[in-house]
Amino acid sequence: MKRKFLETVMIVTISVAAGWNVYQSENKIILSELGLANVEALANWEWIPGGNPPPLGTIGKQERCKLELGGGMFTSSVEYICYEQYVCPSCTCTPVPCGVVF
Repeated sequence: MKRKFLETVMIVTISVAAGWNVYQSENKIILSELGLANVEALANWEWIPGGNPPPLGTIGKQERCKLELGGGMFTSSVEYICYEQYVCPSCTCTPVPCGVVF
């Protein structure tokens, strides 16, 4: 009786561990909305015979400034960085360096 109980516990434990690993691996594949939109824009362009890729636009993103003092230290200052993307060809961006008000 004790052996059957231990076998059942082992099977349940292995099943739970396998299920947990599958669940964790499914959650790791996450792309940003911008990344997915860029992939979709490029995929739409690929199916146009002899077509040119859509023009690039730029979008901005705020990032924290890093002050280099040996080990690297983040400050409360932010900068505005521009990234090229295909989703909005008419979008423009003006980069703003650290320490400048925007």
